[in-house]
Amino acid sequence: MTLAYEPTDTDVGAEATAKIDRFDYGVLARRIDPETDMGGLLSLDLALKSRAPGPDALMQHAGGRLDFAIWPEDLEAGVFDLWAVNLVLAILPSLDEESTSRVNCVVGRFNLEDGRMRPDAILLDTTYMRVNGKGEVNFQTEAVDLTLKPRPKRPQFFSAATPVVVHGTISDFGVGVTPHALLGTVVRQLGSVVIVPLQWIVRGKLPADGADVCAGAMRRSDAELQESIDSDVEGSRPQAP
Repeated sequence: MTLAYEPTDTDVGAEATAKIDRFDYGVLARRIDPETDMGGLLSLDLALKSRAPGPDALMQHAGGRLDFAIWPEDLEAGVFDLWAVNLVLAILPSLDEESTSRVNCVVGRFNLEDGRMRPDAILLDTTYMRVNGKGEVNFQTEAVDLTLKPRPKRPQFFSAATPVVVHGTISDFGVGVTPHALLGTVVRQLGSVVIVPLQWIVRGKLPADGADVCAGAMRRSDAELQESIDSDVEGSRPQAP
């Protein structure tokens, strides 16, 4: 990890880089709360650069990239007071209601330009669902606008799989669905009587452990990861784990 900070008479400059490969963040969690069962692995590829009128405005003018992958063993609120952790915990009940489901991985690849963060890929994989996302986080206005689309790993009749929207600000966001998304869910449920049998033949079943996208998420290029996500969305047969 590297960090550079350069104040001048008129503005401040900053640069940050990080290369982390499968760090066991459970070590930090147990230092905060010795009784916690929270753990898992984190990979991070970070390269940010900014010049702004003052330190408080650095993210508003930041450019670069932020790529991460998390393989959680357990997720708990309150151990790490981080925006990304709080967001995942907030949206999970809306995306996967199965009590026996576990999160296999969370992958995000973001490009920043003048304080606006847009994803190349957002992926959340659980035992029963695979979720793809798109949208934007604007550090200039602190606005958050994300759409997350779940897809059952096994084709199911009358599956809801309703897209979830995250809207608001970085410090105060809400999770919900739009009327348009609900209408689309009803249409998909009615059409599932015809579509699902075809999916059983053509698509097959995605691995419950997410091995096809989680195992080497940070070791692939952006194009390879996006190709894997796109092939899932298009309904092609997945690779064997």
